[in-house]
Amino acid sequence: MVFNLGIHSLFHHCIHSVEVIPNNYVVNDHLKLRSLVCNHVIVTPQIECIPLQGAFKFWISADTQLPNYRPFPLQHMLVFIMDRSRNTRELFRYGMSAVYLFAFGSWFVQIPGLYGDNGLIPVRNTLERMKPSENSVFERPNLMWPLMSYGFSPQTSLDLVCLSGVIVSFLSLAFRSMRSMPIYLILWFLYLSLFQVGGTFSSFQWDILLLEAGFLTCLVSPVTPMGKNSPLSRMPFFLVKWLLFRLMFASGVVKLTSRCPTWWGLTALDHHFESQCIPSAMAWWAHQLPQWCLKLGVVGTYVIEIALPFLFFSPVRKLRLIAVYGQVFLMVCIMATGNYNFFNILTIVLCLSALDDDHISIYGFTCEGKTKSNDFGTKNFRKLKKIVTTIVTVVLMAGFLFYAVQHFGLRFFNGGQLLDSKITFDFNQFQSWVDEWTVTAMWIGALFFIYECLYTLYLCVHRGSLPHRLVRIMKYLCLFGICTYMFAISMVPLKSVTSNRRCWPIIHEWHASTMNFELVHSYGLFRSMTGVGGRPEVIVLGADSLSGPWKEVEFLYKPGNVSQKLPWIVPHQPRLDWQLWFAALGQYQHNPWFVSLVDKLLGGDEEVARLLDAERYPFKKSPPKYMKAELHLYHFTLITKSGNVPKRTWTRKYDRDYLPAVSLDHQDLKTFLKHHGLDGKRRQAKPTASQAEFIIKIIRDHAQLLPADLFLWSLWMTALAISLTRSMASKALRK
Repeated sequence: MVFNLGIHSLFHHCIHSVEVIPNNYVVNDHLKLRSLVCNHVIVTPQIECIPLQGAFKFWISADTQLPNYRPFPLQHMLVFIMDRSRNTRELFRYGMSAVYLFAFGSWFVQIPGLYGDNGLIPVRNTLERMKPSENSVFERPNLMWPLMSYGFSPQTSLDLVCLSGVIVSFLSLAFRSMRSMPIYLILWFLYLSLFQVGGTFSSFQWDILLLEAGFLTCLVSPVTPMGKNSPLSRMPFFLVKWLLFRLMFASGVVKLTSRCPTWWGLTALDHHFESQCIPSAMAWWAHQLPQWCLKLGVVGTYVIEIALPFLFFSPVRKLRLIAVYGQVFLMVCIMATGNYNFFNILTIVLCLSALDDDHISIYGFTCEGKTKSNDFGTKNFRKLKKIVTTIVTVVLMAGFLFYAVQHFGLRFFNGGQLLDSKITFDFNQFQSWVDEWTVTAMWIGALFFIYECLYTLYLCVHRGSLPHRLVRIMKYLCLFGICTYMFAISMVPLKSVTSNRRCWPIIHEWHASTMNFELVHSYGLFRSMTGVGGRPEVIVLGADSLSGPWKEVEFLYKPGNVSQKLPWIVPHQPRLDWQLWFAALGQYQHNPWFVSLVDKLLGGDEEVARLLDAERYPFKKSPPKYMKAELHLYHFTLITKSGNVPKRTWTRKYDRDYLPAVSLDHQDLKTFLKHHGLDGKRRQAKPTASQAEFIIKIIRDHAQLLPADLFLWSLWMTALAISLTRSMASKALRK
């Protein structure tokens, strides 16, 4: 807020401990007064110092009292509404830097085994198939091409892309001045380059979610490294909230539109904990919960993912907080019971878009100075407002509870169970509801987007000299055009959950023209439940003779040994272990990378072997002569009726052969690999590595001294320590 006071009024009414600042003086610190009441208007803080023509500027805070004075007329001051999310946007950018660090760091330690010259899917093969033309370089830009034009090999180019992402994201975490648009644009382009050549091992929804959120982060960030947290970023920050809504709403809706019987029967959690990709130790305990509790968990998931996201747009702050903490609670539960890499952390970071500075200050996050409530009016008015918002919150939550009981048939002490539930609507009714409320959500989003655009325009033109206003308006128009375009094309994936998926033709054309940039996507996590009859798991076996003995190959994280402890490796994603989970749901013919894995193990490739459990790898001295794969069905062990906890985590039984026994010179093996562009030829390491390759190898060797998850957390802790040290040193110097 800015006060434009005459010099007489300023000294006559505010003579007590007020530091007057000459016009056009650059202010770096907050000059704090306390509560100021003028004609029953409560003046609240965080006032931004702005150059005024022939006026004085000062900061006002709402926790001090001034001496008695005669109130001066309201026409002597200009009171403006403040930007209440600038600290929240700063925290959001910090969170995105952390997610980028986890994503790039996790990729970096796996590149040789996945994409190296002797990896499962050599990146050189992928690049040969892409073969960019003059037009495709602009239609599908990738940093790999210029790096290779400078003489770097495909693997080294990929290493440089990934390592650059680690370094840039680390610096943006450690130094606040690095959290600017150019930095986040670099991070987004680096991850886009990595995603485009990742192929099978990058086909996950959180990868495309990171790309969409990463592009919005570019728009939310200041243009220059030392740039100010401009109110202009309110528009793209709303798009972050819109992305959060689309993610959660679609993830809830697709569970029922997929017609999965476990989601419709409210029994999905009976199978989820043991059938998810890499369950944690908490998943075993969650699996032991009574069925009524698991059914209630499914109902709660529907309420959190389908109903609560609409409250992100509520003008009542308490309702927004309920919606946000509902999503955070769900993400924490998923993160505790499963290993979903950086996905849950990224979703929690997106939830910041529905918060404000007043709320995050509770946790001590005051990046640009402490801010307090901006409630205006008399004390009685504020009391009345609090009562009304509380009543609205209670009534709406009671309505949610009523409809949950009605539509999910919640009954207490029914059939000998504490709680029973059953869906009381059919598929057609639900699809009709989805069609109606998806369109409603589009209109709600459009109205609030227009409001944010108009409010941001007001913030741009309400102060400053005419040249400054014109410059801000030009910046506003540029950002407004980009944000409007992003909001428009996001309608296409949102309507994918409805029966009528068509939007205006021009919007479909816009969406199609930007598909290569991965700007917007449709989402639908946990669409259908797998492993209902048992968790299928591929078991790889090796031997020196067809008659055996066959020795089991252990992987680092996926279930194998029935006595193996369940890991918790967030935020790392072992992409080979994840793909093995998908491979178990199909046939090896649909997973040529799996046949490549067998071929590499038969050839004794060390880089691929590092993706396995090296300590328990049975062929350390020499590779096996034959390998095969079997499919087993796994189930969690259960606590006995007497309350005893079993020593083993799993039980398993043989289901069928997955891959017949093959050897390195097996003709069918060679033919299959050649057909899929995986010739199986071993490439010898260069006798002398380039300087870049040598440095990359040293860095990776040191990174692999720690488990991948600890390596990632250590990077984040180091950046945090640097940031805190600089902050404390800066405060000490000011004192």
